[in-house]
Amino acid sequence: MPLRQLAQVIGGIELPYSIPLGRRVKFEHFGGIVISARRIGDDVMLRQNTTLGIADLDDLNARPTLGNRVQVGVGAVIIGDVTVGDDAVIGANAVVARDVPPGDVAVGVPARSRPRKGFSQA
Repeated sequence: MPLRQLAQVIGGIELPYSIPLGRRVKFEHFGGIVISARRIGDDVMLRQNTTLGIADLDDLNARPTLGNRVQVGVGAVIIGDVTVGDDAVIGANAVVARDVPPGDVAVGVPARSRPRKGFSQA
């Protein structure tokens, strides 16, 4: 078994070396994480069973971009050519297929974005 596959099986995370990864990205709990993103910003937190990837096999380059300080909940799916803005929060089991503005919370299936109470960008 190649080293890449062994690491994937043991760690439970598929993270290709070609994805630009920001500083201090944290995988809260390992297991079931599949990442095929365009870019992941600084201080991002990803929780278990999270998927970031393509939505359509006809467009293999349509991958999500995560800004800085984004939090992704357990079981969330972020697919397609979407941008999740800085300081956004993706709720547990949300399916995000549209852009999420900075500082918003996205919840539901399909996810709807709402401004976060008490949040203001400095």
